[in-house]
Amino acid sequence: MSDFLRKYKSRIILLSPVIVGLLFFVYSSISALITISTTEVPEEFEKASVVVKNYEISEIDRTTNKLKWTLKADRADLDQDQKQGKVHNVVITVYEAGAKKFTIKADYALMSDKQKSIRLYDGAQLNSSDGLHELTAAEIHFDESRTDIEVRGDWQLKKNGKEPAIVTGDEGFISKDFKAIRSRGHASLSQGTTKLTANELVLSADKPITARGNASAKLANGSIVNASELLIYESGEVKARGSVAVTTSKVVVHAQDMLVEAGADHKPKLAKFKGNPYIVQDGRTIYADSIIYDFSTEQAVIEGNVRSQK
Repeated sequence: MSDFLRKYKSRIILLSPVIVGLLFFVYSSISALITISTTEVPEEFEKASVVVKNYEISEIDRTTNKLKWTLKADRADLDQDQKQGKVHNVVITVYEAGAKKFTIKADYALMSDKQKSIRLYDGAQLNSSDGLHELTAAEIHFDESRTDIEVRGDWQLKKNGKEPAIVTGDEGFISKDFKAIRSRGHASLSQGTTKLTANELVLSADKPITARGNASAKLANGSIVNASELLIYESGEVKARGSVAVTTSKVVVHAQDMLVEAGADHKPKLAKFKGNPYIVQDGRTIYADSIIYDFSTEQAVIEGNVRSQK
């Protein structure tokens, strides 16, 4: 045995466990690094959520220090930073100047954009506090930053009051003050004796009802008006543009443009046609420069370059 070994034998023996431990630590660290670099992080870890029972949030108007809206739910499943999640048995209450304006309820809702964009599903319904508006839809989208509420999926808005009405469609946009309504896709309006359908309907306070695309209206006297676009005024006046066809109990009148003048009772009185108008009655077609139809007498006045065809 060399002099070096004889001299340091006892020290080497004492240090052996330490050296082995250090080697094992280095090996374990390298193995761990290799494992971390080659092992995928479970998806459940990335989507880990916080479950909160009796969940409640609210938004305050910083200017007036009054409530803007509140959300309450039986349970909330939130992501780690609580910026989005799913809430169950949810109720949103919207306020105006501190007073309740309307509530929205649903079986569940999905929240995003730091809880300011909320989409409600299953049994989604909105009710105004004054009882004048009742809304049901497959989906109701409430967004704090928007002035309207978006609805989808066979929705219906029931307007109560002096002039009750029902508006339906596939997709809709309703202002939060209920003064403007836009319905798209199989849109319809029923108000008193007036029935209106179109690809798109627009209702706005102090403006005529606008129907665009395959528009069809049943007037108060039972006559049917079809056109590319219809404008229906509160006075009972109706303007039609593009491929106009008016069907009464006696005749069918066609033209490019039409104006229905209403009487004091807001019922149709006269229909004035222009733009290549023609009238069909008892299998005979009569062409003219202008046609005026009187709904009360069921008679037509035909003027200018009149010619007939059977």
